[in-house]
Amino acid sequence: MPSYVLTLLHFNLQYCAGGLDGLYTTWPTDAESVEDQIIDQSFTPVLDVLDAHPTWTFDIELQAYMVEVLAERRPDVLDHLRTLADNGQVELVSFHYSDQLWTAYPWRDEEVSLALTRDVFDANQLRLSDVVWSQEGQFGQGMLERMPQEGYAIAVMPHNLAEFAWGTSPDAPVYSYEADAGDVIVLPGGSGFAGNDFSVGWSFLDDGELWATGGLDPYLGPAFLYDADSTAARVAELEAAEEAGALIVGVHDYVAAVVGTPLGTPAPLPPVIDGTWQPDDTTNMFRWMGGSGLWGEDEHDDPVLTTNMRARHVVEAAEIAGGDPDLVEQAWRALLLGEVSDATGWNPYPTEPQYALDHAAEAERLALESLASQCGDALLVDLDAGALVDASPADSAIAASAPLDVTAAGRSTDTTWLEVVRSTDGVREYQAEVLFGAGEDPLELTFPWDGEQIATVPALLDEVVAVDASTVGDPVGIALSSGLLRLSDRAWLVQDTATTHLAAVLSRSGASCTFADQTVPADEPARWVYRVFIGDESVTDDDVRVAALAEARRLNLAPVVTLDLAACDTAPLDEGCVPGVCCCAALGGPTSLYAVAPLAFLLAQRRRPVSRQP
Repeated sequence: MPSYVLTLLHFNLQYCAGGLDGLYTTWPTDAESVEDQIIDQSFTPVLDVLDAHPTWTFDIELQAYMVEVLAERRPDVLDHLRTLADNGQVELVSFHYSDQLWTAYPWRDEEVSLALTRDVFDANQLRLSDVVWSQEGQFGQGMLERMPQEGYAIAVMPHNLAEFAWGTSPDAPVYSYEADAGDVIVLPGGSGFAGNDFSVGWSFLDDGELWATGGLDPYLGPAFLYDADSTAARVAELEAAEEAGALIVGVHDYVAAVVGTPLGTPAPLPPVIDGTWQPDDTTNMFRWMGGSGLWGEDEHDDPVLTTNMRARHVVEAAEIAGGDPDLVEQAWRALLLGEVSDATGWNPYPTEPQYALDHAAEAERLALESLASQCGDALLVDLDAGALVDASPADSAIAASAPLDVTAAGRSTDTTWLEVVRSTDGVREYQAEVLFGAGEDPLELTFPWDGEQIATVPALLDEVVAVDASTVGDPVGIALSSGLLRLSDRAWLVQDTATTHLAAVLSRSGASCTFADQTVPADEPARWVYRVFIGDESVTDDDVRVAALAEARRLNLAPVVTLDLAACDTAPLDEGCVPGVCCCAALGGPTSLYAVAPLAFLLAQRRRPVSRQP
């Protein structure tokens, strides 16, 4: 009976996005030095181990940005990696240019990211595997649907996300998902199985930075170094497994070997939700979209997420408006870097949210600069139609009473309800604007939820999918990349993601949908905007869904964007601009929100291992 051992090392060159400025006084903390330390102390030793064991294959996941850095600053390491990949000892896994929080943003962003990834790998003669493991273990139906059309065939799903979504542990070694463009094989990552035909176990599925450093991560600065003893212990375990007859293989080769055997016949994949690894520890997506880590107010999740949303609308609009292609590509690269998940999740060091805000501002600046030849004009771009338009439809509204029992908590609030006048028979649309004052407490806004379905638009898709909520962990944070969520029969909600972009925390036991931001500084007010759609007895829930989805597309996924280029002939706003060039972005750039934080060792508690044996 063949026995297989899988090893997947997830490397993230943006582990400390923007560096660790001020954390250490006698150790280099700039972004480039931290990146080089990751390469030298944790990445290169893995390649050396594979050199010494030519019968082994590891899966190495890395973003395309890391490949670019290797090509620029460590070409010898890139050559080493290429040789191992060509020899079949490394399956190179990459599903994004930057380690983006792709569950929070529209499909176009990930589409550009995947195209850049292919270009970077091709330019550096690297073979891209058909396996997908994503930053922070992000996973969802949209990913599975998009994979075949992008050349991917195998997805690794964190076993703990499966348990959280299904209410039970995975009971098959492989599953199958039927996407429109082809089937996808899904492996429960970190979960071993044994049967009469074969057995499989995982030696490692976690941050690759930990594998050769004794489990220490880059936040620990001078302590984050190659550890020969702990690495030797890992190697000894694999050598012992191989001596006992195990095959040290990659995910692709394992799937190719076992699919078709009786135990390896894929089972249908149960319904999935947009999520990440360690969902119990993070209330699924909430930790990245409103939940507080060690530094609380220094995170500032909502401004990072909404700033990225506004910037991505400008970049896509500039692309449609005929902006200079080279500058538009640079804008997309900057935006994707700014969408990095580390800026809002787990325990961001203060430089990380600022890294995201700075890159979003740079993306917007480049997008407007790409339209230099059109300075002096105001352009209206319809992202849905992919074309310039003459006017943007305006809403008319009247004062209204609250259509639902909505509760704001945490600070003093002022909530204004309007009824938006539209022509949809039987469906009323309302807008709630909630103003939170300054104060010590986090912000909360709670809507009633019937607890029956999690019905929303999964990330990377544009249609509603409903999942039975009865088995999903309670509470659960849902990313709402489109802003859309079903509350109950004939009641739907749309969050304005350019104004407020937080996870919806759904509680069956509380019959509630709560949006919370635990990262707002005490002295900072906030403005949140939501749309609510209510249908009367003359319509069905589907009728209300159609109306709400149309608004989610118009408001969040593909709005009409105003590119105000009239100011481009005036004095520039910063030293990097020159008069007459469109680099004075109307939306402005970020301000510094952060102070230096101590206790670096606590930052190491970002993640817990995902690997688990039977």
